Amino acid sequence: IGSGIPIGQIYKIGQSASRRDMMLAGFQDNATSLADKGRWFNVIGGDGMECVIDPTDTNYMYGTVYYGDIYRSKNAGVTFSNSPIAGQNSGGITEAGDWVTPYMLHVANHNVMFVGMCNLWRSKNVRATTPSFTKISTGLGGSNTQTLTAIDQSAKDTNIFYMSRIDNKLFRSDNVCATSPTWTDLTSSLPNTGSL
Repeated sequence: IGSGIPIGQIYKIGQSASRRDMMLAGFQDNATSLADKGRWFNVIGGDGMECVIDPTDTNYMYGTVYYGDIYRSKNAGVTFSNSPIAGQNSGGITEAGDWVTPYMLHVANHNVMFVGMCNLWRSKNVRATTPSFTKISTGLGGSNTQTLTAIDQSAKDTNIFYMSRIDNKLFRSDNVCATSPTWTDLTSSLPNTGSL
């Protein structure tokens, strides 16, 4: 029935902020593909997950596979790194992420990346040949299987950062750009309406 019909289930999409004809999409069971000037190219294998295109320099783009292994292109998707620049046992990260691991570039400084594994990890040199990541959330409780499911940074005040965890916990930092950010558990102030 589906022969010749190019369809797929998309997990996440990364849209270029500067080019409307460029998009990176992660597909369930069908890799990560780059749409560029009306054509599609498979660029990363496996299940494709979260995708990010640098808002100011489309040469830099990032795609993931399950549990948070992040691959990077420095040439607008022509090639991607052979091995992950971040992920469990990559870039200094020592824990696994969720099936669809959340990550993002800092909203103002695109050389900074945040990755949500069981904790929040930050790289200040994600464009470097070998980026390094540091764990910046500690003392939040939970176990090594309770992964972060969503992260976001305020565009108005880049020190403000939110993250939610698979056990329906919500955390906020008002100094995420500091060397050792502090975190507040906001879970008790939420209505009891189910999953975050």
